[in-house]
Amino acid sequence: MLTDVTLPTDSLLGRPKIFFENLIKVVQENFSSTGRYTIYTNKIQDAIKISINKSIGECKDPKCIKFPQKVFSQLIARNIISIILGEANINHMICDDEIINTFASLTSDITRVLKFPPILNFIHKSIQRQFTINLIFERLSQIIEQREHEKNTLGDAWTPPIDILQTFVNFSTEDNSVDLQLLTDYIIEFIFISVQTTSDAIISILYEYGARPEYWKELLEENEMISNEVIVGYLDFNNIDKMVKLDSFVKESIKYWMPCVGLQRKTISDHFTFSNGYQVPKDRNINLYIANLHGTDQIGCKFDGFQYVGKDSPATKLGEEYIPFGRGRHACPGRFFAIHQIKLIMYFIIRKYKVTTMNRRIIKPISAGHFLLSPSDELIFENL
Repeated sequence: MLTDVTLPTDSLLGRPKIFFENLIKVVQENFSSTGRYTIYTNKIQDAIKISINKSIGECKDPKCIKFPQKVFSQLIARNIISIILGEANINHMICDDEIINTFASLTSDITRVLKFPPILNFIHKSIQRQFTINLIFERLSQIIEQREHEKNTLGDAWTPPIDILQTFVNFSTEDNSVDLQLLTDYIIEFIFISVQTTSDAIISILYEYGARPEYWKELLEENEMISNEVIVGYLDFNNIDKMVKLDSFVKESIKYWMPCVGLQRKTISDHFTFSNGYQVPKDRNINLYIANLHGTDQIGCKFDGFQYVGKDSPATKLGEEYIPFGRGRHACPGRFFAIHQIKLIMYFIIRKYKVTTMNRRIIKPISAGHFLLSPSDELIFENL
């Protein structure tokens, strides 16, 4: 029998199993296909517009962004802040560059440590304190203090805010006292799983888009068609569902930008026997050769951005040949929200900019085991 290996940050945070079970429960309840993330759609669109204006801005002349990882980590960080915090804090926080940079840089700091070879695991706890971000702790303390004051003042008339932070507050409260360090760890973990993978996906999609002008015309036509249907100033789920060509392009890009190996599992029974008779002893870790499953390691394999159009195969639908979010009961429940964000970001970028790689060169992903090395190739933006 195989089981999931624990989350990558388990050894960093040192929290018990219930901590990660609670975290997964929050993701399932808020960001799965049946979750409540519909209530966040307008907030996210506002955050995306602010980020694009601040980080990319007007590009009457071509603007070269040399480190897209930083720009898009900040963009996703603003999105996450917009759904973590309540209405009273959003407008201030998403314009707070200090907290945005902290959210964005946190994920890259953690990822660097996770790339240490397993033999160095023993030093994780000694560097754990660098991830207990004082700024996040302080800002959370201020918000909790404000909420506690309102609760004590209003009594039974107080209504708990509807946001992710309040959900984590409930998990972090015992005897009417909020454990702020525990709450901070929840938010740190949530930031990590929300920002890093989504920002990496956006960059990979833009690398493919910028190097493949043959797709621009049809994607822009689809974009304009949907824009003409927007009534109240915000895209709704019906609008987003109609982005079928963009969805296919996103899926194909994600497929190409996966590590060669991943989805690690551990043998917990005496041994595990594959269909070909090969046996794996207990306590051994197994990784899937993802590039082989996706077919991206085959000689002559060609990028086909529109191959999923009309095939009932959206970017959230998993199968034997598409497993970037896992599969079965262990599949990532947050994939619906991640793709939702990605399509919204691409919608606003395609609508406003011509995006190219340098000399329209196709950027090739470089895999290092479980990780893709973050490319530093430029992206060039120019107003349409």
